[in-house]
Amino acid sequence: MIVNAPGQMHAGFFTELGEPVGDDRKVPTPMEGPPDVAHVVRVAERWGMTILAPANA
Repeated sequence: MIVNAPGQMHAGFFTELGEPVGDDRKVPTPMEGPPDVAHVVRVAERWGMTILAPANA
């Protein structure tokens, strides 16, 4: 469980990166190819977040 308060940064982050799923869908459309990690990191930074590399990287 994750609790974010205030949640504005997270709402903005997921809204900017995500794609709305229609009400009639049960699951999102699968991704085409690997995620663009550099883009995710840039968006996170815009919203005041820091994404750290895994400890074993």
